[in-house]
Amino acid sequence: KFGETVSIPTAAYEVEEYIHGPNIQMTPRYSVFLIDGGEGTERIHRIFEGTKIVTDNAFLLTRCADYKDEHNVMYVPMDVPEEITPLCWLPFFQMTACRLTDDLDRWNKHPLQRAMEKFVSSKSANYVNSPFSEDTPGRA
Repeated sequence: KFGETVSIPTAAYEVEEYIHGPNIQMTPRYSVFLIDGGEGTERIHRIFEGTKIVTDNAFLLTRCADYKDEHNVMYVPMDVPEEITPLCWLPFFQMTACRLTDDLDRWNKHPLQRAMEKFVSSKSANYVNSPFSEDTPGRA
């Protein structure tokens, strides 16, 4: 959502994958969101603390009460299986992307990007001609 709406390149990594490479390119201007929700809690919290050494824009999404009053921590007391924890945080990312797009006034894309979009659509022909498409004739 961040890349699509805010127009900021983003990437998602499993936490160990992040700490073994993508973190090397990080600068103080980066924003990093870490999701905690399972057996790796202690490791993720350590990586969060380490990430804060590089950027003040490190955020932790957690269900661990030990961190609930910390700066840049979103705490939600929930008891869900580890496998679906990322799904529980999906609305947070969608709402954050929407808010950032509003705050940064990024809804209007560059005219050349719009020209490219008309030339080569990101939607399949099946979608463009579907009742869900904004381009469907007669859709209000």
